[in-house]
Amino acid sequence: PAQDYFTLTGMSRNDRVLIYNSLGQLTAERSIETCNENISIGELDSGIYWVSVIRDDRVLMSLPMSIQK
Repeated sequence: PAQDYFTLTGMSRNDRVLIYNSLGQLTAERSIETCNENISIGELDSGIYWVSVIRDDRVLMSLPMSIQK
């Protein structure tokens, strides 16, 4: 489980990371600045989230993530 951040590797500049809660509500959005990016999630509550990486308006991947505090 993640607590304060998670790391994405192999990303391209200007990719976007969207984080949705278990109800499907968008809870965070981040822009990627480097190919290895630490994504801060310290403000999110414990729970299960879906992380989607978007490039050129296409979903590259969507994975579940557990946050435990």
